Amino acid sequence: MLNLPRALRNCAGPLGFLVVGVSACDSGSGPDQSAMVSDSAGIRLARNSGPDKSLPISEALRVGVIDGDPNLIFDQIRTLAVDSLGGVWVSDSHESIRHYGPDGEYLGHVGGRGQGPGEAARGYGDVFVGPGTVLSNTYDGTIQLFSASGTFLGSREARLEPGKYLLPLGPRGDEWNLRIRDIPSSEADLVRQMWIVGRGTVPGTEFDSILSLPGGYQAAAGTGGWSNGSFFYGTPDVRGDSQGRIYHSHSLQYRIEVYDAGGNLIQVVSRDSPPTPTPSDLEEEVREVARNGWRDLMMGGAPPRERDVEETTRKALPDSIPDHLPYLEALFVSADGHIWAQRGDRHPSPAVRAVAQSFGFIRSAWPSEWRADLHFDLFSPDGTYRGSVVVPDTFIPMAVTPDRIFGSMRDELDVQYVVAFSVGQAIST
Repeated sequence: MLNLPRALRNCAGPLGFLVVGVSACDSGSGPDQSAMVSDSAGIRLARNSGPDKSLPISEALRVGVIDGDPNLIFDQIRTLAVDSLGGVWVSDSHESIRHYGPDGEYLGHVGGRGQGPGEAARGYGDVFVGPGTVLSNTYDGTIQLFSASGTFLGSREARLEPGKYLLPLGPRGDEWNLRIRDIPSSEADLVRQMWIVGRGTVPGTEFDSILSLPGGYQAAAGTGGWSNGSFFYGTPDVRGDSQGRIYHSHSLQYRIEVYDAGGNLIQVVSRDSPPTPTPSDLEEEVREVARNGWRDLMMGGAPPRERDVEETTRKALPDSIPDHLPYLEALFVSADGHIWAQRGDRHPSPAVRAVAQSFGFIRSAWPSEWRADLHFDLFSPDGTYRGSVVVPDTFIPMAVTPDRIFGSMRDELDVQYVVAFSVGQAIST
């Protein structure tokens, strides 16, 4: 985090820092402060302090039915994207990626099930929208591009070599920002992925690397592969916006870095949020959650094998217990650069959160007793903290606009819906 010198607190820019804007010059101006400075390299440093500022939310959109129109029935929603007109593109177990208007009206689809051009035998994963285009990676190992009207425009391979996969990040003009998820070849029990970010076209084969970023941790699995590293090591994230900018979070610090389309660091966003201490009895709590998880989720109520409990406990715990919980768990970025930062330190039971990651369950598969409301800090494109929102524990976040967050939810009958919540106070640019 940025430690501002006394001269800046007095609203005088010290040598090496250009004061761009300060919402409160010193602590006497009020509890909420936002300091905007540029360092000697021209990197914008946005430091925010003060308590949480709660923003109300309300449900603004719900798309889905129990029965009726098949185009309004969802199952296993994987991800969604929001286009410039407020339309929503949804990837689920359906054979295609379906398109809905801002009011939830079904508008059409792209792609289909099969093995021909513009088809995916095993379905579609993440979805991204560009100017008049839709991009998705398939479970068949390709990245496919369509026009918004449904015309197949081409594809490229996503599998590069063992341990390396090409994944989309978002549009960059007529090209796309892509990243290679590189898991180093190692005999160690714990490694850290590298995310190699670059640009390329679809269709095409070129990949021009622009920067490398530290990714998430991976733990050696008994099968010779890799599984999730401990939650307590942190879960960094990387996202893109419509201008080709790249956003990267450092979860053990409250730090979000913003890079321009050329890979140059242009902004650092931080917030002086008090750290949440790690529970003193963490190991005992993790072991108990792991035992209950094996008994209730894996063994159908039968007593678990102690070696399975110990292996899950080992994977869920770090080599050394950190002083505080990770600040951030995930990032969501709107097309114009508004940031929704999901807090990693707000779950009431860190042990539950750690065991869930160790098991490898996606959030939608968590049992109800593992879930907790999700907390987000919101920042404007210039890095100013706008406030915080809380969304229900059954909500799975997937995309954001300046004042809405989109995702999926299930009701008490297990019917799945596309849902958006709107912030009571709109986020201004």
